[in-house]
Amino acid sequence: MLPSQSQLVLPLLQALKEEGGSARAGIVCDAVAAQLNLLDEEREACARTPGGKTYNILDRAVRWTNQIAKLRGLTESAEYGIWQLTGSAHDKLENARPGVVVLVFENDLGAVLWAESEALESTIDNASIDLIVTSPPYNLLRSKSYEYRKSEEEHVRWLTARAEAWKSLLSPTGSVMLNMADVWVPGQPEMTLWQERVILNMVDRLGYHLCEKLFWHSPSKMPSPAEWVTVRRVRVTPAVESVWWLSKTANPKANNRNVLTPYSDSMKRTLEKGTNAGVRPSGHVVKEGAFSTNNGGSIPHNLLVASHSASNTPYLRRCREAGIQPHPARFPESLPKFAIELTTDPGDTVMDPFGGSLTTAEVCNDLGRHFIVGERNREFIEGGLLRFALPDRSQAA
Repeated sequence: MLPSQSQLVLPLLQALKEEGGSARAGIVCDAVAAQLNLLDEEREACARTPGGKTYNILDRAVRWTNQIAKLRGLTESAEYGIWQLTGSAHDKLENARPGVVVLVFENDLGAVLWAESEALESTIDNASIDLIVTSPPYNLLRSKSYEYRKSEEEHVRWLTARAEAWKSLLSPTGSVMLNMADVWVPGQPEMTLWQERVILNMVDRLGYHLCEKLFWHSPSKMPSPAEWVTVRRVRVTPAVESVWWLSKTANPKANNRNVLTPYSDSMKRTLEKGTNAGVRPSGHVVKEGAFSTNNGGSIPHNLLVASHSASNTPYLRRCREAGIQPHPARFPESLPKFAIELTTDPGDTVMDPFGGSLTTAEVCNDLGRHFIVGERNREFIEGGLLRFALPDRSQAA
């Protein structure tokens, strides 16, 4: 079964780009077929119109897709039979055009869209999202492919505006989990307060509730900024990133029984032997029988430990094989997994407006949650979709 016409827009634009920006319709159709890895019989499959005229199914779908792209200002006709990218599409093929939303993947549980966050927000029904879990672009000292180049004031204002839009999309019991990293003042061994300013705006101006502050500890974190940590040696390695848990109302959906961790050997012994009742030096009163109930695991702390140094995951292997640059700032699967299991139930809907390598989409798919994931960078989406890649059908028995 072919993708929908909306899903074919991105392969169409990529095909035109690889042909130098313009090509005859037939060449574009063949290029799209190659991107979809169609078998010969699928490429040549035909059908008949009600009037009995035979047509190629893929060719017709790609031609209709080109009409959609024209209406969106992405393609135009150079001359009869030749399609070409518009100037704006040429300039913005890597990053989604403002206001344009292109569906690039969907299954029974969710959808991945090529779109800026502002455009994505406008397509979603109010009160339909149970969790927004995301790692927003950082306003970094040096330009990288995944962050927005803005001043700190502009960045805080922009992200606050996104949070304002998200609030109307959240269900009454919905949550937001924001993974945010520290940013250092240029040329100084001191950090900015950009994330704290965003959180204060969300609570004081927008009426969000701060449920808890979590921390992601990466044992493999590189020492940075190098100038202050490894050269002048006046700072230590920052090995944690904040995960801010906010909600639309004071009592969002949450159940820590869904994220219990295995008991330690010491706790297992306590469960077997019990613990001495009495008053501890801290002043806590331990009652008879306390800590003797086996609840299936320990309530996790707000420090989430997840290494981020794996070099041979299926995602990375598939990116290498396809010649695609992996996203440079992926968060580990355990991070969205924890947030999703803590604050949602199977069948709930999760949104990630800054999808990156589509980690959230993959985790939702595995956990039986519906998902809406957006990403502005085409290459990041192209790599992320390899998470959903099927085995090469040409090698199938």
